[in-house]
Amino acid sequence: MTIQLDLARMVVRARSYAKLNLFFEVLHRRADGYHEVQSATAPISLHDYIFFDLKASFHTPVPVPFVETGSNILIFNGHGAFVSDIPVDQRNLVVRAYDAFYTRLASYACERFEQCVCAIRLYKGIPSQAGLGGGSSDAATTLRTLNALSPVKLPKDELYNLAASLGSDVPLFLATTPTIGYGRGEILQPFEAPSVWTVIVKPNYGFSTPAIFQEFKNLVDVQRVSLDDFRDRAAHAYQMQRRGQNDYAQELGHALFNRLEECALLRYPSVRRQRRLLEFFRPCGVAMTGSGSCFYAIFPTRERACQVARRLRRTLFQTRDHDFIHEGVFVAQSFSSTDLDKIV
Repeated sequence: MTIQLDLARMVVRARSYAKLNLFFEVLHRRADGYHEVQSATAPISLHDYIFFDLKASFHTPVPVPFVETGSNILIFNGHGAFVSDIPVDQRNLVVRAYDAFYTRLASYACERFEQCVCAIRLYKGIPSQAGLGGGSSDAATTLRTLNALSPVKLPKDELYNLAASLGSDVPLFLATTPTIGYGRGEILQPFEAPSVWTVIVKPNYGFSTPAIFQEFKNLVDVQRVSLDDFRDRAAHAYQMQRRGQNDYAQELGHALFNRLEECALLRYPSVRRQRRLLEFFRPCGVAMTGSGSCFYAIFPTRERACQVARRLRRTLFQTRDHDFIHEGVFVAQSFSSTDLDKIV
């Protein structure tokens, strides 16, 4: 997350980054109904923008759309057009994060404090129902920004617990490095992985995460894939990149794995066609991210990734095959450093 403050207009702009799952294994269903998982994710340069307008409040004039929606949040697409079909009530993670932060802060603070009432504008660059974590990332960015602006700060462990209460993926986005996740995905530790260029393809439909997980019980002859082996190969690829070796992307690509892709295939047979679409371009590796519906491919250079993306956009724009009608094709760089400002 990157925060910028415009003092003249009293507006805070924060970038909210997406993620890719480089590894995802499902172990078993837990007594609480969740699944025990092992995952490895990397932040990528694809992002949303969240603007916090500190001048606007419920006691001052606000733009008409805020009045019409009855909320202090507006949502726009990547082209700046107002989006009306995304909820702006408690179903929206940004709204829940905003409310949860001040509820927790009120019980935590020993002295009185003034709540920062602001208007929020969310510009969506990350597609929804894609497995890229857009909603969870927006919630985490909201928590971190409000905490940065508040005169009374929540400690890191409190902020983490608050994030975990909003969703299993939300704590992940408080981190700024590639991260291993255990449990429901909320137990985190950093790991080493190289920075690579990816092409991400988003179909014009999304997958239901609960529906994908429900298919896990229908898998047969499941052979567990080792997270330790993946971590070793990712670390090796990271060291190869640092030494200037050119085949680090292939090393990471060969280690990609997502058990949920098999689950998705049972419910959505078109998944196989999405994978083959990207494999046609001979990438270093292909995988589904999260519970879908996005697939991504790793390429050795930015130039090659952009070339493939252009060809895909031309091809997919012309198709009438429902399975290949796509919402978008994105080029993004995964990141391996704590300095997210360096993301291109």
